[in-house]
Amino acid sequence: TFRIPLGAVGCYIVAKFTPVGPDGEIGAPAYAILDDVVETLPPSLNFLTVTGEFSEDQMLTASYGYIGGYEGNSLYSWYLHETEDDEGSPLSEASGLLQYRIKKEDVGKFVSFKCIPIRNDGIVGEPGVFMGNDRVTPGNPTVLSLELNGEAIEGTTMVANRRYWGGEEGDTVFRWVLTSSDGTWNEIEGATSSSYSLKCDDIGFYVSVSCEPVRIDGVHGSLVTTEAIGPIIPGPPACRSLELAGSMLEGGRLTSHAEYTGGVKGNCIQQWFRSHDDGSKDELIADECLDLVLADVDCRIEVIFTPVREDGVQGSPKSVSSDTILPGEPKGVSLVIPECFEDNEISPIKAYFGGKEGTGKYTWFRTTEKLDNLEPELVASCSEVVGETLLYKPSLVDVGFYLILCWVPTRCDGKTGDPLMAITDNPVMAAFPSVLDVNLKKTSSDLYSGVGIYYGGYEGSSLHKWYRESSDGTRICIDGAASSTYEVADAD
Repeated sequence: TFRIPLGAVGCYIVAKFTPVGPDGEIGAPAYAILDDVVETLPPSLNFLTVTGEFSEDQMLTASYGYIGGYEGNSLYSWYLHETEDDEGSPLSEASGLLQYRIKKEDVGKFVSFKCIPIRNDGIVGEPGVFMGNDRVTPGNPTVLSLELNGEAIEGTTMVANRRYWGGEEGDTVFRWVLTSSDGTWNEIEGATSSSYSLKCDDIGFYVSVSCEPVRIDGVHGSLVTTEAIGPIIPGPPACRSLELAGSMLEGGRLTSHAEYTGGVKGNCIQQWFRSHDDGSKDELIADECLDLVLADVDCRIEVIFTPVREDGVQGSPKSVSSDTILPGEPKGVSLVIPECFEDNEISPIKAYFGGKEGTGKYTWFRTTEKLDNLEPELVASCSEVVGETLLYKPSLVDVGFYLILCWVPTRCDGKTGDPLMAITDNPVMAAFPSVLDVNLKKTSSDLYSGVGIYYGGYEGSSLHKWYRESSDGTRICIDGAASSTYEVADAD
């Protein structure tokens, strides 16, 4: 038997037979030749395999056996599969290569290798495919490098820059540590992110950070720690942030919140200003809080904070302005009616709140009783309206009655508040009794009547006295003459 080698393709096979006798004598050889030339087999693969670990960052190597004439430019390609049964997506970067390095994006998927055998005359054979048995596994979580960036100055934000490897990164753990000059160290409570801002309490210490890599499935890797840098020195005094909090409404209270950095805080300077639309400013007197008043309405409140370190060094001032201060809701704060006298104009004492006051509505009522309940409906039902202006002058008909004032506070824009009512403590008092234009009126030949104009509440039993006046001007009171009339006697 004879296995035809590749080199015999296109040739005739000749068999030679040389006879040898028992005594060793060699006879004449005989020859046989095939009728046809040797033909090539179709191109095919007699084996196909991929070696290497199907894990992140590992190198896979494909190998195969070719038969079928002289091999031409066979085609190689790698594929990524979500499942074992799908067609897969070609990995273009590995096309035409027998090796492929697994990437992080391949984790959890299947990798396959496909080879299409091609003879040197261009004939294409049946492709062969090798499919990995298992999904690509992630590498062990590892910190390849860890650097601590930032200057050891208070107020600086230190950043831990790391290069992670090992599948999809999960919640990697950071721990920040302060070390004193004698080597004792303390972990900074609450500092668990990749950055940390140096604080005043950190001055004089050295800072370092450790990083424990964690894969998304919770697997932890080995802890890596940076060298400590420092010592931390005080930063220049600065205001990191400045905010105004509170109600931007008349009657509200604004509070400033300043975050200071730069060593030990000294006597920082905080100034309050009222800013007008025309650009002018009024400096206000306040500490950390400012109670908003009417003068602040339609203005903005500005706070300027100048940081000052304990040694007196000043930093750059920082300012913040509020929104435009709005007026409060119109409201009558208080309403008092003073003592009321006949013919004396009453000027009520009132206090208004809620922006600039407009023209309010006033209604005066007269009532016989002092009401404890000043509900508008009750007052209207048992009282009489006597006036509708702010000022009111009681007349004789008001004497002995109580007066009630109903005030509807009104802002300059016309918005009204709830009505406020007040009642006099006492009834309207009569004016001091007096008389004007006293004269005599002769009603008959011997009867006179004393007349005059009375003023001062309702007249009671007024007193009358009659006098007799002599020619020299001497006046003598006439005994018994005490009525408003007098009958002339002989003595007159």
